[in-house]
Amino acid sequence: MQREADLSASSSARLTFEYRRDGFDNNNDFVMVGISPDGGSSWAELERIIGPGTDSNYVASSHVISAYIAPDTRIRFLTSPNLGSGDELYIDNVQIEVSGCAN
Repeated sequence: MQREADLSASSSARLTFEYRRDGFDNNNDFVMVGISPDGGSSWAELERIIGPGTDSNYVASSHVISAYIAPDTRIRFLTSPNLGSGDELYIDNVQIEVSGCAN
């Protein structure tokens, strides 16, 4: 899953979201959180949500993404090819908070 946002008018930005793992059996079960400052041509890894684990509550995650500010900044959640049918990741409250003016 990926989404694009125009952050070019901002001088700083932060990505926040919450996640909950269910049934992640081992460290081959993961979801990579990535960011791209060029519309998806290149990607940087912000975080790897990895197993083993099952979370009883949502876990908050926050990343300063000011270095990736662009007119076509993209974020994505990419699953491991080893993620099984019983492995689930719930993601909620995805937000990009911006501040300042780039001009």
